[in-house]
Amino acid sequence: MNFLQTEKNNHSHKFKEELVGTEWMGIIVDTDDELFMGRCKVKVFEKFDELPDDVLPWAFPSYSSVFAKTGDDGGAGSFSYPKVGTLVRITFQNGDLYSPEYSVVQNLNKKMQSEISSSYTNSQVVVYDEDEDMKIIYTQDGGLLIWHKGSFMRIDKDKHITINHVGSPSKQTFIDGHVRIDSTTDIIEKSPMIHADSPDTRLGPSAFESAVRCESLFELLNQLAVIIDSKVPSIGPVAVPLVNSYIAKCCSTTVDIAK
Repeated sequence: MNFLQTEKNNHSHKFKEELVGTEWMGIIVDTDDELFMGRCKVKVFEKFDELPDDVLPWAFPSYSSVFAKTGDDGGAGSFSYPKVGTLVRITFQNGDLYSPEYSVVQNLNKKMQSEISSSYTNSQVVVYDEDEDMKIIYTQDGGLLIWHKGSFMRIDKDKHITINHVGSPSKQTFIDGHVRIDSTTDIIEKSPMIHADSPDTRLGPSAFESAVRCESLFELLNQLAVIIDSKVPSIGPVAVPLVNSYIAKCCSTTVDIAK
């Protein structure tokens, strides 16, 4: 029988009187919850100071924004798991020493404060985790920022969207009705078919010449070749076979353009 059980058996009524309606401070020492229910082991100051971590009772979050449905499926809400070393506020449900519940201690991260200080009014911090280099922040000036390890997506106050990837110097921007992709590395698109449905397609930094329609061009060349061969009947058809021999060399079998 461990310390908690012994004390509970010897002074059960006293414990309940002492604990009902009280708040304590503690520090999270274990988050290895095998039930995945947000439970933590908390070293409650002046209450569990001398207890080894392995005999501490599991503390449940005092408030949850996860709403469950009956059965295994369904439910909705949000969930955030505190880290080892986090200071929390502790209460004991119905004064039961074995039923601690933890809640947040308001202690805003200084770097997070600096992120919103220049546009504090109506700012929202949905996620902020320095250890994982992850944040979801909204400010009126900066718009909505979703950031993870240097890669980010931003929707600014003018509804422009920017997607930036830290692993390669590339950026995709949606602004004023335009989609722009900037990259100093190769852009690879792989698909059974890529269909660019646009009334105006331009390739290259200074595109001003028209693309050639291969079939139409060789139809014209064949007509000219027939005329040439008819003018020199003594040597037989030469121009037509020559033109036809270049069709496979000049016409792509994988890229088509509209007439």
